[in-house]
Amino acid sequence: MASRSPTAATPLRKPSSAPETPMVRDTTNTAPQPVPFPPPQTFDIIPPLHGLLLRLLSAQTAGEGGPRTAGEAGGEAPSGPSGPGQGVQQQNSAAGSGLAPLTAKNLPTEASSIKIRIQKAHAVVGSLPDIDRSVAEQEREIEELENRIVRLNAVLSDFGKRADTGA
Repeated sequence: MASRSPTAATPLRKPSSAPETPMVRDTTNTAPQPVPFPPPQTFDIIPPLHGLLLRLLSAQTAGEGGPRTAGEAGGEAPSGPSGPGQGVQQQNSAAGSGLAPLTAKNLPTEASSIKIRIQKAHAVVGSLPDIDRSVAEQEREIEELENRIVRLNAVLSDFGKRADTGA
């Protein structure tokens, strides 16, 4: 029989580069989790407001019978910076949206949905954390965090120097 030499057991690779360091998981989270920001549609009030204003302006232009000239208005010039065809363009915009022109009498009813959207957005912003903090408080926190970054960078630099001299 051939003699067999005992095989040397190879040590298993350890998961940590510093075997003396125990693997401890941080049970307390020092950094607060970011608060989920509300969806963008919460703050999107410009398109409905634009549509409302177009409907209101098209009703006014349609009620006047189109753009007036100075002779038709009894010597008065048309008010506002209206160019040629502006009234027609506003009517086409409102008609193109498929909505009827809006009279001043119906304005509060139609504007209520936009008011509600603004109130909801205001409530959402008011419920965000730290909304009541002043600029000075935020600047203090920023300064503290910047100082912490400087300290942590110094610690990392020190570790790098130790690794260079120890290698």
